Amino acid sequence: MTTNKHPSLLGECLAEFIGTGLLIFFGVGCVAALVLTGASFGQWEISIVWGLGVSIAIYCTAGVSGA
Repeated sequence: MTTNKHPSLLGECLAEFIGTGLLIFFGVGCVAALVLTGASFGQWEISIVWGLGVSIAIYCTAGVSGA
């Protein structure tokens, strides 16, 4: 009995789509919160949120996409 250890192309594409969506969600969400609420975010806070977005996207999709 053998199992397929390599994800399918569809699975890889879906994982990349989800990872990219998470990255855009966190990045654009942070900047939108800054603009719409008039918050006083600086470069430091925006960079932290982008970093969290990248980390979460990689963590969620690394098993399938190979990130």
